[in-house]
Amino acid sequence: MYGLPEGIDLTFFAHKMLIQVCIGAHDLILNFEGGINISIASCIEMASPTVPSRRYEDFRQASSALVALITRSVASAAREDAGTLTLLFEGGERVSVFDDSTQYESYTIRHGEELIVV
Repeated sequence: MYGLPEGIDLTFFAHKMLIQVCIGAHDLILNFEGGINISIASCIEMASPTVPSRRYEDFRQASSALVALITRSVASAAREDAGTLTLLFEGGERVSVFDDSTQYESYTIRHGEELIVV
């Protein structure tokens, strides 16, 4: 909806461990150490060095792959285009979150007092 600002500093994700995955009927929440979380209402894409890329609209279908990332740390986070956030984990796994709605919020990132709405 709002996009991810160009030049945004996402370095606060670096070396933060994923500590919790919350899966709901229409949303997904990823909680990281250091008070960082991403609340997702859009689709995601996941890939790993051994598994090809796959897009998920139903988070239940991604649950086993997401849960396997618990205790993994983020190597880097990047803005891929106007609305896509990509997290690369230290094991080579990749999670991309898309801004796929023109009417509603697709995801939010909370980092301490900062709230980024996309």
